[in-house]
Amino acid sequence: MILKACSISPRTTPYDRSFFFCYAANTAMLVAVSLLFRYEDFVREIGGTVFHLGVIVGTGTTGAILMRMAQGVAIDRLGAKWIWLACLGLYGVSIVWHLQISNLGLQVFCARILMNTSLAGAFGSSIAYVSLRSPPGRVAETVGMLGTSGFVGMAIGPVIGDWLFANDDPTDLQIQSMFYACLIAIGLAIVLVLFSGNSKRSQTKEGLLGVLMIVRDHQPGFLLVVGMAMGLGISLPHSFLRPYVKELGIDELKTFFLCYTIVAFVVRILTRKLPDLWGFRLGILIGLSCLALSMPAYLLVNQTWTLIIPATIAGVAHAFLFPSVIAAACESFPEDHRGIATSIILGMFDAGVLIGAPLVGSLLMMTESAGIAAYPTMFVFVGGLLAM
Repeated sequence: MILKACSISPRTTPYDRSFFFCYAANTAMLVAVSLLFRYEDFVREIGGTVFHLGVIVGTGTTGAILMRMAQGVAIDRLGAKWIWLACLGLYGVSIVWHLQISNLGLQVFCARILMNTSLAGAFGSSIAYVSLRSPPGRVAETVGMLGTSGFVGMAIGPVIGDWLFANDDPTDLQIQSMFYACLIAIGLAIVLVLFSGNSKRSQTKEGLLGVLMIVRDHQPGFLLVVGMAMGLGISLPHSFLRPYVKELGIDELKTFFLCYTIVAFVVRILTRKLPDLWGFRLGILIGLSCLALSMPAYLLVNQTWTLIIPATIAGVAHAFLFPSVIAAACESFPEDHRGIATSIILGMFDAGVLIGAPLVGSLLMMTESAGIAAYPTMFVFVGGLLAM
């Protein structure tokens, strides 16, 4: 069914000046995010292990989950642009906070919670911004095209990261440089958002009870579970690929993420209209199937070039899954509550990370202690969960 409920703009094309400023801002934001795919090096520098990495990453999503609904209401009332700017500013604050941390303690958990909360708001705002400006029947296409900016950013960030970490053993200066590069990218994103157009506000003024009733009446059911699975599968290489390839003697990430982003970008462009034409279920099934298959494919990696095997499968999964799930969630809600709709489904993405990251970290620690092959066990286990 064509997305009438999710589209409010009378225009016939979603690609105007504001969209391209939004696209560039999202690219800069994803450069900052993907620079931190080496976050494990920071955790080890302050005295942590892969177990602490999982707990820190998982705990960081708690703030994002708690703030999702507030962000959704704020987007609907104040406009996506201003919430986007505020969240980018808070993300910059979290980066500065990380620069002050020298040991494993409460501060790193609090800084990560702030980082994830602000990042969640920024992503939700950007998606709501473009979906509100999309013409009838093209919401999934527009959200999908905005998502290609993330692929561009994810291609650039790891290349910069590999260049900054040129030596085999990361130093404190290299880790600080990683965070400073993030700050520069976030500053650029703020400037680009400032030059984008105005965003629409909702005329409704629901309180908390009203919001809960809206969620109760329009929640998309089993799609929420799909959102959790998506969060677990898509986010896993962001945190755990680095320690896995390091164990294999591979000291770079750019091959994986360049292949991942190129494949995802091309597939997204070629299939951008399929969800709106054929329905969301097919796109979701293709995406989830590829995501499950990508997990055992990591076991085929034994040298740098073999990273392209799981990267290709995971890239196809991302290209199909994200726009289909977001647009399907939007269809369940009235047009005045697009911010709530995107916040709900992205909140389930965060819930997948909240549960999955500590689970993966604990599984790796227990299997290592038991003398079992840790990463093969983990990839098979996660692949099985996604298949279910």
